[in-house]
Amino acid sequence: MSTDTNQISKENQGSKYTKKSLLLKNSVWSLLAQGLPLIIALFTVPVMIKGYGVERFGILSIMWIIIGYSSVFDLGLGRALTQMVSRKLGNNDTDDLSQVIWTALAIISMPGIAMSLILFAFTPYIVSLLKVPEMYKTETLNSMYLLAISLPFLIWIISMKGILESYQKFVIISIMRLPVILCNYLAPVLLLTFTQRLDIAVFVIVAGRILTTFAYFYAISGVIPDFFNKIKFKTECIKPLLNFGGWITVSNVTGPLLLYIDRFIIAFVLSATVVAYYTTPFDIVTKLWIAPTAIMNVIFPALTSEIHNDKKRAKKLYYESIKYNFLIMILPVLICIIFAKSALALWIGADFAEKSYLVCQIIAVGTLINGIKHVSISLIQASGRSDITGWMSLVQLPIYLFVLIIVISKFGLPGVAFIWCVRNLITGIVTHIISLKILDDKVQHG
Repeated sequence: MSTDTNQISKENQGSKYTKKSLLLKNSVWSLLAQGLPLIIALFTVPVMIKGYGVERFGILSIMWIIIGYSSVFDLGLGRALTQMVSRKLGNNDTDDLSQVIWTALAIISMPGIAMSLILFAFTPYIVSLLKVPEMYKTETLNSMYLLAISLPFLIWIISMKGILESYQKFVIISIMRLPVILCNYLAPVLLLTFTQRLDIAVFVIVAGRILTTFAYFYAISGVIPDFFNKIKFKTECIKPLLNFGGWITVSNVTGPLLLYIDRFIIAFVLSATVVAYYTTPFDIVTKLWIAPTAIMNVIFPALTSEIHNDKKRAKKLYYESIKYNFLIMILPVLICIIFAKSALALWIGADFAEKSYLVCQIIAVGTLINGIKHVSISLIQASGRSDITGWMSLVQLPIYLFVLIIVISKFGLPGVAFIWCVRNLITGIVTHIISLKILDDKVQHG
């Protein structure tokens, strides 16, 4: 009787992080946190371009890109930590949680510090390669040095955000994004009242990230009461963290190549002048990924928790995630398909629309498929099999490149869009089959 009671208590403890009402509420918060920066940028970017000038704003954009891609430098350990913490919460195995987190943060610090030192050392060469105008070189150098200092903090934020995601603390995460948004978009606009210096704007952006790092530490200590009292290291969790994180890194490196390599093929085979007819609809339509990304940020830790705790609930959560991603995306996708030509003509011009509307329609279909595929990829990684998604990315890349080169010369831009769509469909079917096998294995043998 006591054993049964303990088992029920364990299951209830794990499932409190995966309640449907909690996941729905957190999905809304996650979506707001993802969408708010885009809305603010829509209004502030034109002001910054006018205030700082095209040259300075171009340099600032590069800084944003480095900040945006800083997650690559964590070697996938942030995602690995989220998976490990969620699994422990699902199994109600939290005695050594602080030790696991501190061990992960220590490991994650190493590539962050290494990249910081490398960027610091090579900043003068990078600035020379960027062909920055002489009058902006000092500001750019100072900005790059500041950015180098901030890299470890940026990586810590990614990891600690993952910890709070495991605890489904998306309200806290959303609040944490407010100072980042303020420093990233609003502060540079306000600074224009006093100065146009780029390095001062970057200083504020970096300061915002550093303060946010300390805020995350404080927030985690509120969720894990003994967090600062158990600063110990657990060596046995290093290998699984590095193994999971290593394959995530493979996906993180090959993912952008798979996403953007078609642009380079278009430029090489056709011409650079027609790239805009492809990239413009692509960049606009794929903004729809904000919704499934926001939802899966919430669902990933819940899937991890349930797949190692309650396999039937994991299966139900998997199918519900597919359903909600489809329902959220289908209407905007249909609007893109139906009004592609008229919308592009109104926005850019009739000639541009004539050359790109079919690309827009095909990409809209692929965007829907990709949004749904994100669920199966998350489940595979939630099960601990990040090696599967890593291998799939590696295998896809050369095949996709070969097919693109053949198709583009015969079918042009619509052909490129079609192959991108087909690639997403094939990988979506494969990952769905693998997900079902994982779920069935877990249900039968878990």
